[in-house]
Amino acid sequence: MLDGLLFFVRPAIPAIVLVSFVALSALFFIWLERKVSARIHDRLGPTRVGKFGLLQTLADGIKLLAKEDFIPP
Repeated sequence: MLDGLLFFVRPAIPAIVLVSFVALSALFFIWLERKVSARIHDRLGPTRVGKFGLLQTLADGIKLLAKEDFIPP
């Protein structure tokens, strides 16, 4: 019983770690790109949503998913 469970859990752990690393890296680089772009444009940057603007990416993702596809007739 335990051997069967370990057969599935053991390979899943590195996969979960890898997916988490990639997801967090993507969030970090999006945040960093926004900060660098704000510095280049001489503006404040994404500081309106969450602490240090960390929730801006999440807000953009929700906005993108909630947008309605509209095709003119």
